Amino acid sequence: MGIGFQTGMIFPQHVAEFAGGLFRNGMTVGGLVAILMTVFVEMTKPPRSRTEVEFDLAALPRIREFLGVFASGAGWGPAMADRLEAAGEETLLTLLQDDDSAKERFRRRLRVAAYRDDGGAVLEFVAAPGGENLEDRIALLGGHTDEAPIEREVSLRLLRHLASTVHHQQYHDTDIVTVRVETPE
Repeated sequence: MGIGFQTGMIFPQHVAEFAGGLFRNGMTVGGLVAILMTVFVEMTKPPRSRTEVEFDLAALPRIREFLGVFASGAGWGPAMADRLEAAGEETLLTLLQDDDSAKERFRRRLRVAAYRDDGGAVLEFVAAPGGENLEDRIALLGGHTDEAPIEREVSLRLLRHLASTVHHQQYHDTDIVTVRVETPE
């Protein structure tokens, strides 16, 4: 588009008059077209599904229900719904195991967002602080440590099996866990 406008191949009579020849510069037109295409792509994406629950094990049925509704709305079968629910459960359990102060946990909230992405689903969990980074712990699963309880290791192994990627970010008293789940074959 930029080359076409700059060389006068696209609407030469209108480009020369509009805004003092602003569109006669290929970089300007190319940048504007890129911005418009990005806005169009973002506006046509399906919206993210979101829910907010207590940061507690009692919220697990609500999270399962939310992920089941999301899977059916996306047109996925029961296999993908089960996979999403299992990944959501393991992520919640891992975050809860990391949270040492049970008293503080009940005042915190957990926001779960889900959206479709290239044939799979992405789940985002935003919660209160948790200890060490999940990505680092999943990477170190090969080496057995005697300090970690077996329940935590099993939960992390299940999460690694269910999800194609797990990213854990920690920012000033907030944990953000992003889990990508591929559709089953």
